[in-house]
This record gives sequence, structure tokens and C-alpha cells, in this order.
Amino acid sequence: MAVVLILMLWLGVARAAQAPPTLSVRWVDAREYPTISVVAVVGDEDGDVAGLSPDDFAVEDGETPVQMLSVSSVLGENARLALALLIDRSGSMKGEAFQHAVSAADDMVSRLSQGDLLTAAAFSGTAPNMPVPSTDHIAVTELLQATGPGGNTAIWDAVTATVASLSSVDATRKAVVLLTDGKDTASSASYSDCVTVASEAGVAIYAIRLGQRAPEEDPIEALAQSTGGAVYYAVAPRNLRSVYRSIAKELNGEYIVKYRLHFPATPGSWRVSTVRVSLDDGVVAEGARQYLAPQTTANPTPQSDWRLPLVIAIFIAALLAMNMTLAIALLRRKHRATDVPR
Repeated sequence: MAVVLILMLWLGVARAAQAPPTLSVRWVDAREYPTISVVAVVGDEDGDVAGLSPDDFAVEDGETPVQMLSVSSVLGENARLALALLIDRSGSMKGEAFQHAVSAADDMVSRLSQGDLLTAAAFSGTAPNMPVPSTDHIAVTELLQATGPGGNTAIWDAVTATVASLSSVDATRKAVVLLTDGKDTASSASYSDCVTVASEAGVAIYAIRLGQRAPEEDPIEALAQSTGGAVYYAVAPRNLRSVYRSIAKELNGEYIVKYRLHFPATPGSWRVSTVRVSLDDGVVAEGARQYLAPQTTANPTPQSDWRLPLVIAIFIAALLAMNMTLAIALLRRKHRATDVPR
């Protein structure tokens, strides 16, 4: 009996010591306003939480609860990911750095679903020619293995070209995984250009920084955060495989929550989308992110209320009934008047 009590106490302490689940809102897409799409990742100590249903989610826009249109997983039956792998092959990537990068990227590709679309390229001083996104993952990764390091670093040109290759693709989620060990030294495009084209195309940038984290503000990190992605750091080339796996796991664990606003938003105003998820053990995780309402917005269609048409219908029916009653009464009076003997 004592052993059982000790075991129960140990389990209780272990459960209490576990970190609570988290919900991270990666991106809020208002391009189809008043329909809003939210990209959320639910995680716990064991990784991302999969298998959640629409009933597990709740959404607020501002402080107003809204009705969801749909909740879908990137791994869902009718969903697919469009992914672009972009690897820096400048001169500083010579040796094992580039070899580890290609091997780690290949490992990540092996974790994609068969129907996911893939494109990939290595870049240096100019924008790469991105292959058309394809489900032939092996053929795409073979292109990476056929290249070698050398040259300058045109990060912004490479990112804008890569985003363009995904812009017209039909996919549930679009993402670029960018690996670099340095700064941009040769682009004609700018950081602002990258943020603009990625946001307009709905493409998230996941960045991998190889080497020590820069002490100053990093535009690569800002690019990832501004487009609904994230930045990861690999201190040494041998760490790249685990980093690529972490990104693959997150992408596969994302949920796309869609809802429609039934009240007007001020054009050009900042709003907050909040997503909550309730897990089986009663724990609730919550995440929020700001988004910018479009500058020109059509007023959302007011949410239909079945009660108003019903009241109108009842009112009309009552009027008809009254008219019929009055008409019948008049006819009876007329008949009585004609039946009176002269």
C-alpha cells in the first residue's frame, strides 16, 4: 500500500513539474478580408500536439468571440504544404558546412508527405533559378547535391526569387527554409522587399543561422518573425540535421483556423486575433497576434439572424388573418342584409 501511495505521489509531482502546453500564433492572414486565416502551432514537452478537432478551438477577434468557418491541419486529408529550401553556398560555406547543410535538408525532405510540393536551390551572389515546385522530391534534392560553394551572398535576391516561385502555387501552407551563415553582400533587393513580397504571397520564412548568434539586431530574424515563420540557430554544422527536423515537425503540426468577421473593422487599424485550444485534460492554451486590417475594406455582411425573418413572417400572417376575418364578417353582414324581407 505504501508503495502505491509513493507511486501516486511521484506521478502527481511529475505531472505538476511538466511544462504546460503552449499555443503560438505564427501568422494572421487578412488578404481575403473579412475572412481571416490564422496559423497556430500547439505544443507540449513532447513536441507539437496533433489530432485536434475544430471543437477544441475557440477564436476571438479583438474581444469579440467569432464563429469559425474551418480548422484544418497541414497533415489533413485535403491539405498540402508547398516548401522551398534555400541554402547559402557562398565561399564561407566551404567544406563540411555545405555538406552537412545538403544532408540535413535531404533528411527534412524525407519527412514530407508525398503530396507536398517542393522546390530547392543553393545560392551565392545572384538569385537562383528555382525549379517548378514538384512532388518529385528526389529529383529536386538531387539538384542541391550537384552544386558546390563559392561566391558572395545575395540573401534578399534569393528570398524574393524563391517567394515568387511559390506565389501562384495552390497549397494550404507555403514556407521557405533559408539557411545562411552570414549577411547579405550582393543583393539588389532589400530586406523591406522581402517582407513585402512574402507577406503579399502568404509565404512564411523559416531562417536557420549557422554559427554564433549575432549580438546586434539581425534582419534575418526580423524577416522570419514578420512573415509568420521563426528563426533557428545551429552553432555547428553537425547541429543542422536536428534544426531541420524541428522545422519539419512544426510545419507538420500547424493548424489553419479560418473565421469571418461579421462586424466592420476600421480600415488600416491594428487588430488582435486570439486563439484558444482546450486539451483532453482540461488545460487551455492561448496565443494571440496582431494583424493589420486592409486599407480598403468592404463592410462585412452582417451575421444572419433567423429570428427577424420569422417575426416578419408572423406579422404578415397575422395581417392576412385579420383581413380574411374582416372580409368574412363583411360578407356575412351583406348576406344578412339581403335576406331581410321587404
